[in-house]
Amino acid sequence: MMAPVLGHAFSIFHGFHGGKAIAVSFGVLLGLYPQMKAVLILVCYYLLFSVIRISPHWKRSIITYLCFGITAFCLVEERTIVLGCIGIALTVIGKHISSVKCDSWERLKIKKEIDMEK
Repeated sequence: MMAPVLGHAFSIFHGFHGGKAIAVSFGVLLGLYPQMKAVLILVCYYLLFSVIRISPHWKRSIITYLCFGITAFCLVEERTIVLGCIGIALTVIGKHISSVKCDSWERLKIKKEIDMEK
């Protein structure tokens, strides 16, 4: 379960920089077809947090995947699927946190450059 998610999030073809692995995590969970509990949990949280507005979007994604990991741990019976769900949740949360830190750092650098030009 983790290979496609990690391959998308840390692509070797892009210098280990990739996407945030949200869409591929849904695809991986759909691939478990007879056992739909994990994907239904994730879909329910996405729908819930689309109704309950959490802004900005990265906070919504972090909360969604945090709740998904905890709920999968409690409700999914098969331990290999639970470990995969927790791994997916940690990967997506980590990518969102690192992108926010990078964005904040870039904005700070640009602001310093603008201040230096004045």
